[in-house]
This record gives sequence, C-alpha cells and structure tokens, in this order.
Amino acid sequence: MDTSQIDDYGKLMGPNYKKRLENLNAGERIEDAGKKNPTDFALWKFNLTGKKRDMEWESPRGIGFPGRHIECSAMSSEYLGEQFDIHHGGIEHVTVHHSDEIAQSECAFGKKPWVKYWVHNALLQIDGGKMGKSLGNAYTLKDIAEKGFSPLDLRYFFFMAQYGSFQNFTRRALEQAKKTRENLQKKIGKIAPLMKGGAEGGGFGAMKGALVDQIDEAMKDNLNTPKLLTLVNNVVNNPNEDELAVLYRLEKTILRV
Repeated sequence: MDTSQIDDYGKLMGPNYKKRLENLNAGERIEDAGKKNPTDFALWKFNLTGKKRDMEWESPRGIGFPGRHIECSAMSSEYLGEQFDIHHGGIEHVTVHHSDEIAQSECAFGKKPWVKYWVHNALLQIDGGKMGKSLGNAYTLKDIAEKGFSPLDLRYFFFMAQYGSFQNFTRRALEQAKKTRENLQKKIGKIAPLMKGGAEGGGFGAMKGALVDQIDEAMKDNLNTPKLLTLVNNVVNNPNEDELAVLYRLEKTILRV
C-alpha cells in the first residue's frame, strides 16, 4: 500500500504525526523491498520460497497470504461492520499496526473515521523489565492461582492503575492487591445487612445520588479505576445506608472484585 497517497496517514500518532513521519528512516519498520516510502506496507504477501506454507491460498493475486494488518481489518469488519465505535490494543500498536489498519480500512470502505474511539493500554512491566516467554517471566492465570492468588486479586491489581498508565507487576504488588481486596471483602461482609435496596433488580445506571454521579464521573474520566477504588473504600470506611446500596449494585454489575 502506497501510504503517500493518503493525506492523513499516521493521524493516530497525535497532532504532530506529520513531523514524526518525516523523522522515520527507511527500513526502520520493516524490510524495504518494493516500498516507495518507509511507511508502505504489504496487503498481500507472496510465497517466494517455493515451499508449501501452513497459511497460504490461491488468489487472483497468486499464491500467498494476507499481511498482518489486513487480517485485523477483515475480521473486525466481518463482525462489527465497515465502521464501529471502539478498537482496543496496546500502545505499541499506534505507530504501525493500527495506523495501517486505519489507512487500508478507510480507503476500502470510504468512511471516516473507521473507528470512533481508540483505547490503548500501556505496556505492563514485570519486576521492572520487559515481559516475554523467552525471558521466563510471562505468567498465565494458572500460574497466578498456583502461587496462592485469586484471579480477582489480579483484577484488583489492574484496577489500581488507569489502563493507559505505566504499571509494574511484582509479587509484592500482587500481594498488596490481594490484601486490599480481601480487607474490602471483609468490610463489605460486615455491613452487608445495611445494604437495603442494593439487592433489588435493575442496572447500576438506574440509581441516583451524589455517589452515583461521582462513580459516573470517574468512569467517564477515561475509565479512571484508581479514582473508582478510592470512592469505594471511602464508602466502606464511612458507611451510610443509601451509599451502601449503590456500592452493592456497583459490585454486582460493574466492579466484580
């Protein structure tokens, strides 16, 4: 794909994206073969080895397979349509992968924006360093459970940082999340009899009051989960009947820790 033909290629990188693109050196992103510009990318890759691959097909373009960017556009448009609301991914995908998805999709469908909201989470570090299978520090939920933690402890740990903020995963941090969550659970257990109305049907959004407004504000602040947890703990430490009903409904419908 010739990215020079797209006036706003790279717009996802922010207001200075044109300058950032100018600073890209050829070959910085991937090998230069067949490119007119450093940011050009393959929509279809040909099998030039002569050996049968597991993933390749006959096509009007010849035997080959789709580029990684076109795979994602094809899958999302198949299930979500030619234009949809939210696309999630890691912050490392902004410069290349998601910029390429936008370019090819907006060209193909003729609709802008292809995606209305992009949600990029910051990278998670492990003990202050990069996480990777080759480094032996990539954990599964099974690994976490075998170390004596609940998946809910891990969920609470993630809630302790806003998704777009840096977070460092350590055993000590997970232990702190476990302790905090269990203390919250015990406090809620003691005051559960006061939660009149909280167990009634209906969604959280049907409730009214100052606390509901504060929770709503925290969630609209780019999913500010640390602020949400502060609100929850403040209510538990200084309970009143109405706020406890809100907290109960929040836990059942949104928080789930």
